[in-house]
Amino acid sequence: MKHLTVTVLVLLLICGVNLYAQGQFGIYGLLSLPSGDFADDNMDDEKSGLAKTGFGAGAAYTFPLGTEGLGWETDVAVIFNGVDESALEEEEVSVSAGQWMNIPIMTGLRYTSDMSPTMQFFALGQICLTFVNGPDIEVTDEFYDESYEYQIGSGNSFGFGVGAGLIFNSKFVISFRYLALGSTDLEVSIDGEEIEDAGYEPSISMMLVTAGINF
Repeated sequence: MKHLTVTVLVLLLICGVNLYAQGQFGIYGLLSLPSGDFADDNMDDEKSGLAKTGFGAGAAYTFPLGTEGLGWETDVAVIFNGVDESALEEEEVSVSAGQWMNIPIMTGLRYTSDMSPTMQFFALGQICLTFVNGPDIEVTDEFYDESYEYQIGSGNSFGFGVGAGLIFNSKFVISFRYLALGSTDLEVSIDGEEIEDAGYEPSISMMLVTAGINF
């Protein structure tokens, strides 16, 4: 199933590149609101991400499909989410954590409809391939005056996204999107030494609020 998904995704991206000159390009900033397991702070759950509200940026290219209102949109975004350090801290133990970085490549159908001469509504559904990079987490035991660092590795996952938004004067765009980016088995190390069979497989999902501009 994964091989089929990769093949379809690559073919769709190639089609989008070949038809680039006929479409519309835009960029946007985003606010990321982690949801589900990704926001969960239950350390006993191997799917928890302890993620906090984050930020990022993306670029989108939309190609018209020939039927009025229908287009094909391909996005690439870079999304950063911090880690809820308070969920890991204990008495006389302090924690300093890095950030999650997710890079989803999304492609799929978009439908656009006029609401007024200056405003359009659009909805979209996309499949995505995501490159995931986990945070490094430094734990300091003040009682024993020692510290150690957890390194969370990188991987990739498959998922989907759905969303809707508004376009003003064919130029300014706001949208709300839900991304279910799937889960991946990430390597976990302590001070550079890998933990065998760590079994850490976070499930990544989030709501995005975006604001951008078309060119």
